[in-house]
Amino acid sequence: MNFLAHAWLAQPGDDGFLYGNLIADGVKGSDLSAWSPSVACGIRHHRRVDAWVDQHPSVMMAKQRAPRLKDAMRALRWMLCGIILFLASRRGLINIS
Repeated sequence: MNFLAHAWLAQPGDDGFLYGNLIADGVKGSDLSAWSPSVACGIRHHRRVDAWVDQHPSVMMAKQRAPRLKDAMRALRWMLCGIILFLASRRGLINIS
């Protein structure tokens, strides 16, 4: 589901930008010079999206309340992905039926 949300958020970009968004979780470090500019841009975009989600007030509240932080973060990200997919389907951008 996380992949679908990142792919949807990367829609305005080219194939390299989309690819960078999809592989970003597996790319370590800040030196992205080995990647093409488009892929590197996608990796940075993915990281900014993750940082925004992690700083969202709902996520911050979940972090304070959750006994198992990792499970709560995963559940919240899934919920946000579901919201994104719902909105995309309502706007006719995707068909999830």
